[in-house]
Amino acid sequence: GHGRVVDGAFVATQRDELAEVKRLATERHLEGMDPETAAAAGGPYPAEVLLPAFQRAWRHLAERA
Repeated sequence: GHGRVVDGAFVATQRDELAEVKRLATERHLEGMDPETAAAAGGPYPAEVLLPAFQRAWRHLAERA
């Protein structure tokens, strides 16, 4: 196990939330925000959850530049 069994609705919601995190990261990076400011601006998860995701995204986006 990796946790409880989930249904298709849970998976679809999580997929949509993760797509929103990606969209916000790309948009906010292009706007020149740093990960901390971007996480504080909000999203589908609390700032303390968004921050490590945005930090990873910023590194990835910097490598692609």
